[in-house]
Amino acid sequence: LQHLYRFNPRDNSVAEARFKNAITLEPGFARAHAGLSFVAFQTAFMGYQENSSGYGQRALAHAEKSLELDLLDPFGNYFMGRAKWMTDELDSADIWLGRSLEISPNFAQGHYLRSLIRVMLGEGKSIREGNNLAMALSPLDPLFYAMLGTQAQSYINDERFDDAAAWAD
Repeated sequence: LQHLYRFNPRDNSVAEARFKNAITLEPGFARAHAGLSFVAFQTAFMGYQENSSGYGQRALAHAEKSLELDLLDPFGNYFMGRAKWMTDELDSADIWLGRSLEISPNFAQGHYLRSLIRVMLGEGKSIREGNNLAMALSPLDPLFYAMLGTQAQSYINDERFDDAAAWAD
């Protein structure tokens, strides 16, 4: 995971190799399959490959395999939510992220991403509680910058532009 959160092509490749090695050693290791979903998501989202169109489907396939192996893993449910986001299925993404939080109510990244999905669905004030919780649970989170951006966007959705600017700053 430390390589994934460096957000660059080289470290993403290192993470991919390590997750694949983990699966070779333990084919039933659900979290390694979820990690490969993260690799594929990041490759597509960050545009690491010239043609990254198939990476959304790879993210989905790896998330599905993770859940096939362990349906109660919050990380696998989280990455199914991310994969559904990649395939423009925001309502389904929200459901999977909700499952990740039912399994692990203190999963900060689950709270953040569910808030982001709901911001994309046009919500404002109603998501700030979950996003605030994410920031409180994980103040040093590698996605903290995105939590701040989600908070700013929630204020934009509510047309509270001064508040949005303060959070964006």
